Order: sequence, then C-alpha cells, then structure tokens
Amino acid sequence: MHDLWGKKRAGEASGLSETGTELGGALGIALLGSIATAVYRSQLTDALPAGLTPHDADTARSTLAGAAQLAKRLPDHLDAPLLKGARDAFTQGLHVAAIVSAALAITLAVIAATVLRRVQPAPEAETDTVSSKNDQPRNGAARTERTMRPDPGAATKWEVRDGHSGS
Repeated sequence: MHDLWGKKRAGEASGLSETGTELGGALGIALLGSIATAVYRSQLTDALPAGLTPHDADTARSTLAGAAQLAKRLPDHLDAPLLKGARDAFTQGLHVAAIVSAALAITLAVIAATVLRRVQPAPEAETDTVSSKNDQPRNGAARTERTMRPDPGAATKWEVRDGHSGS
C-alpha cells in the first residue's frame, strides 16, 4: 500500500483501508442479515399452524430459536408443523441472502473492472533511486545518486552510478 501513497502516508493509507474493510463488513452483515430476517418472517407467517396465539406467533417469527422453544411447549399436532415451517423459512432466508450477496459481488466486480480498465498504469522505473544526507552536494561538488540494483551474490548491494560500488 505504501507504494501507492508513499512511505510518509502509509499509515493514513493503512488506516483508511482498515476502516473501509470494517465498515464494509458491518454494512454487509447488517444488509444481508436484514434480508434473511425479512424473508424468514414473511415465509414463517404463511407457514404458522392455526391455533397459535398472537404472542406465540410473534415469538416464532422473532427467531428460529424462539420458534424451537415455542415448539417444545406446544401440543404434538402443532409442534412439528411449526418446526418444519421455521426451518424452511430460515433456509429460504439464507438462500435469498446468499443470492443477493453473490449478485452484489458480481456487480461490484464488473464495476471495478470497468473503472480500472480506464486507469493507465504508472510507468515503472527500472531501479529505485535512494538519496541520503551524505549525497547532498558539498562545496559545489556534483550530487551522487545511489541506485539499488539486485546483486545475485548479496541480499542488497549499492552501486554508485559513477561505477564505484559501495554498500
């Protein structure tokens, strides 16, 4: 990341990246969770067995765990249809959330590809030029630039452009 923003702004870039990741994750969970919950509640409303009180129906619609707890207290002829309806509604909610998630991912990938296609790549330099305090001109002397070049025999070797080598 610091190659794009520079070493001085690497902390800012990292913080921005982390914030975007956390915010995106939180918004994604909220959006997909809301979709799954809405589908669960709508599907379960249609599948609730007759004979439930409004309070019991609200308990079953609130969560899958609420429906399971309620089924334990109901007579045998009501508990099986309630559990089946709750499980089916929950599964349907997860399926819809997964489909929406996949559609969003594909849409964002297409947008990113379209936008990035228009971006021209930055020209890559053959070498990285490094300057130090010692490289500043003294008494009218010409400035010497040091260029980092890979050396197969060493981890890093500095080669001065005038032909002398140093480290």
